[in-house]
Amino acid sequence: MDNDSQSAEKARNDSTDFIRLYRRHYDAIFRYCVHRLFERTAAEDVTSEVFLKVVKNIENFEGSEKQFRNWLYRIATNAVNNYLRKAACRNNVLKMAGELTNGEIADCGELDKKTAVLKLKEAVFALKPRYQTIITLRFLKI
Repeated sequence: MDNDSQSAEKARNDSTDFIRLYRRHYDAIFRYCVHRLFERTAAEDVTSEVFLKVVKNIENFEGSEKQFRNWLYRIATNAVNNYLRKAACRNNVLKMAGELTNGEIADCGELDKKTAVLKLKEAVFALKPRYQTIITLRFLKI
């Protein structure tokens, strides 16, 4: 049995073991959420929601370390997708992504590159959440 599955078993009954799991995985889940949402405060909220769901459902988890990480990312993906489903939030994320891109590209001074990156981000946000996840995991270093 590996560390995470042992820790997950212990975390069911011991808050100290849950804190260890939380600390071990928080940064990776937070980075994933930031890459998907382009906004730190939203990513913090969603990451908190992820670990709250883990606390509520850890009793149902049985599996290996890899399965535990997969479970965390599945919860994170669902939480991000739920966040993005809200129309007002989705529009805000698009606006923030455009502002982020404008700031990065302005330093380069390349209008064509700026336009291309904006179109790319708009195209990614136009995809179904499942495909956004695939693109994010494949092309962004998480």
